[in-house]
Amino acid sequence: MVGTASAFVTDAYKAIADLMAARPISASNYRSGREFDAAQVTWLFAMADALDDADLSEDADTTREIALGVVRDAVSQVAGVVA
Repeated sequence: MVGTASAFVTDAYKAIADLMAARPISASNYRSGREFDAAQVTWLFAMADALDDADLSEDADTTREIALGVVRDAVSQVAGVVA
């Protein structure tokens, strides 16, 4: 087969790659842990949308579940402080 790998990259897959390059991986880059959590959740939901756009629905659903897990953890922490 003649060609390069980049010839097979669609816009949908490029969006996934761009998000991979922009993922929040270090809390030290944020002023607080809450900002880092927010960045992670925002990124996870954006990644889920990009996966859906690439017709990777099962992966998108899994990614959303991971994001919701982070949200659930935050809600549990707040509930513990309020209780």
